[in-house]
Amino acid sequence: GLHAVILPGSWPELLASAAAALGSGELTRIYSDTGVPITGLDEISAGEKLVCHASAKGQFETWSYGLVVKRRYVLKDRMGETGLGMMWSARDTVGGVEVVLTEEGDETALAVRDAILAEKGQGPESERRRYREERFLREMHVAQGFAGRHVCGVVDFGLQQGRMFVVSERLTGQTLAEALSSKASEGAVLTEPLVRKIAIEVLYGLAEAGEAGLPHCNLTPYNIFLSSDGVRVLGLGIAGWEPDVITNASYKLPVKALPQYMSPEQISGRLVDSRSDLFSLAVAMFRCLTG
Repeated sequence: GLHAVILPGSWPELLASAAAALGSGELTRIYSDTGVPITGLDEISAGEKLVCHASAKGQFETWSYGLVVKRRYVLKDRMGETGLGMMWSARDTVGGVEVVLTEEGDETALAVRDAILAEKGQGPESERRRYREERFLREMHVAQGFAGRHVCGVVDFGLQQGRMFVVSERLTGQTLAEALSSKASEGAVLTEPLVRKIAIEVLYGLAEAGEAGLPHCNLTPYNIFLSSDGVRVLGLGIAGWEPDVITNASYKLPVKALPQYMSPEQISGRLVDSRSDLFSLAVAMFRCLTG
């Protein structure tokens, strides 16, 4: 609905007052009266009228610029799709910093919703989804408390509109996949000293994660990040998001890695551990040297 705003002192206060005005549903968007998405208090004037939108439980909604997640994070630019889902740059309206939010993506979310609706929440697909959400939340509780020099930290996580999402710190630099693409356009490959440095730092990251009981299981050039202060491993603890074949009731997870980087045991559907990550790293480093 359309409501005149008494400018609050913080974004959470604005969301709370907007949610109270709506009365029901999950507040997901705030617009100006001209239809422009609001992403922060600095975009609002006292007395301005805002349009508040809420989604009903179970309602499918395309995630796009301006979506409010967990009454805190506001989606901004789409950064691209990875093996884990869609990555967004987002604004943490409480901390006042830029973050990266990764979620399952519209296609996956719609496929999961349709599968569950088809069996009215009682059946193998629904049970599979419940298992995955429980596993995701359990692993994220561990990952959020984990800090390593060579691992990108998990800031927050949760479920919204049936989607699993993870918030991580925003880094400066590029993924290894981007670096390889840039070199390929020049007809070149990465130098041996650089590849050796990347491999060593990724191994440090995997070792740090392994000590915390967090094998990666989805290591590819897309989640090896070359930052300004070294190499960081991304996507720790969230390799089990995939819907894979929705009708397959197997709980042997995860299986959504890029096939060309998967170990033999992983691609055959067996349970894997940190040794599978070493295979994936070796494949990635081979690509770095050969193109």
